[in-house]
Amino acid sequence: MQKQSSFSWAINGRFYGQPTTGVQRYAREIVSTLDELDELRSGEGAIILPSSLQPLPVTTKLALRLTEGSGGQLWEQLQLPAAGRTPTLNLCNRGPFLGRQVVCIHDTNIVDLPESYSRRYRLLHRTMLPLLIRTASVITTVSQYSAGQIEKHYGVPRDDIVVIPNGHEHALMSTGATEP
Repeated sequence: MQKQSSFSWAINGRFYGQPTTGVQRYAREIVSTLDELDELRSGEGAIILPSSLQPLPVTTKLALRLTEGSGGQLWEQLQLPAAGRTPTLNLCNRGPFLGRQVVCIHDTNIVDLPESYSRRYRLLHRTMLPLLIRTASVITTVSQYSAGQIEKHYGVPRDDIVVIPNGHEHALMSTGATEP
């Protein structure tokens, strides 16, 4: 069921249509936690999603805003900013180049370990990532080490990078383990 409402900030929901790796799991956990915050008023934030995405995520307070398109690079550059028109939280190393953006850059492996990626992927990200970093309002990352690497490779002062560490709670949920 699609929830429609006005909202004051948005989340780039493209990752819901991607295979779940560590980056997408991080994004899902952040969104799930945001959706549970007592301070969040219903409809204040929205997840913007491509209309082709199925199944839709289940949310309590975050609205879902479906837009035309399949969720690829063009969707992210054209449809996402048109649908949001507000500050947008991008949790998976990518986002539109226009508008007020918070972008989470998980690592600099594309520079540090280029052999791990196809030539096409390297070329795309070596072009897009510096542009995204220059146009973002806020850069976040998952560790102090990654913050240092972003500073080293892209010239972003370390003090301008917000570190939001990976959690461990997802491991507890998937194994049935309990915290000590």
